[in-house]
Amino acid sequence: MVQAVRGGDLGGSARSELVLELARRLRERVLPELGSHAGRGAAGMGAGGDVTFAVDALAEAWFAELLASRAPRFAVYSEDRGLVAPPDATDVLVVDPIDGTRPAMAGLESACVAVALAPLGDGAPTMADVEVGCVVEIKSGDWFIAVRDEGVRSSRPVSLSEGTDISRMFWSYGFRGRPARAVVEVLGDLIDASSVGGGTFELGSQSFSMTRIVTGQLDAVVEVGSRLIDDVPGMREEFERVGGGQVLN
Repeated sequence: MVQAVRGGDLGGSARSELVLELARRLRERVLPELGSHAGRGAAGMGAGGDVTFAVDALAEAWFAELLASRAPRFAVYSEDRGLVAPPDATDVLVVDPIDGTRPAMAGLESACVAVALAPLGDGAPTMADVEVGCVVEIKSGDWFIAVRDEGVRSSRPVSLSEGTDISRMFWSYGFRGRPARAVVEVLGDLIDASSVGGGTFELGSQSFSMTRIVTGQLDAVVEVGSRLIDDVPGMREEFERVGGGQVLN
C-alpha cells in the first residue's frame, strides 16, 4: 500500500528520501522507453514553448499520477505542463522527467531524471529556497542527492577533479535551444585550448554533465546562455527564435 505524505509534516531527512524515491520510481517508468523510436513523435508544445515528445508526455502523465497518490500537497513545476498546484500545496517540486530527451530517444546514457524541492513559502520560491536536488541516471540507475548545508550522497564515489589547466581540462557545454554561432563565438577560444590536451563535450543533458563533476569525469560545465542574454543586445530574441520557447532566467 502506497502511503500519502504531506510536505509540511516531513522532516529534512524524510523530505530528501521522498525526493529520491519519486525520482527513482520515475526512472523505472521511463527506462523501458529508452531508445524507443515511438517516443520520438511530437506530442505538441510544452508550457515553456518547447517541443513535447511522446516520451516526455508519457513521463509527465505518469509522474502526475504518482504525485497525486504519494504527495498530494506538493505542487509541481515542469517544462511541459508548467505549474500544477493544489490549493493547499505546501511545497513545490521542480521536475524534468527526462533531462536529455534526445539522448534518451537515441538510447544513450546521458539522460536523467532531475527533481528539486523547495517550500512554497510566499508562493514565489527562488533558487535560494531549494532544499533538495536529485539526479538519477535513467540508463544506469546511479543517483545523486544533495541537501542544502548537508552535502551530497550518491551511489557512486565522490571524486572531484583538481584540474585547473585549461589545456588539460575535460569540460562540457550545451547547444540545444541556443544559437550555435553566438555560443561558439564566446566559447571558441576555450574549446580550441582544450581540444588536443583535454576534451570538450556536448552531452545533451546538463544534469548528467554536472554530476560528472561529482564523479570526477569532468573538470567543469560551462553555461554562457544567461550572460549572453544579459550582456548582448538582441540576444534574447535569438534564443527565443532557436529554442522556440520562453527565457526564464
